[in-house]
Amino acid sequence: MNSLKDSKVSKKNIFFTELTRLQQKGSVDKFTREWVVLASRVPGLSTGCLVESYIIKLKLHINNELKLHAITTMEDATRKEKSVEKKKFDKTYSR
Repeated sequence: MNSLKDSKVSKKNIFFTELTRLQQKGSVDKFTREWVVLASRVPGLSTGCLVESYIIKLKLHINNELKLHAITTMEDATRKEKSVEKKKFDKTYSR
């Protein structure tokens, strides 16, 4: 019974490590999907911890923009970061 518990703790630690190493490299949508899968495998993290771990792993320009706002939920974070990414996309391709 103890080895089963140890196995669950070990898997949780692996997923937590993967979550902390994840960085946005492609689109926000792809990063968010990967992040949600990993975060769902690490139970017990507070909302604040989840939001912070999500924001700091976004691309720098999105991260900096989100830090200017009082983001307290994942819904706020994902809504705002998508608008930041869209704004950058529009600016890049409207030239």
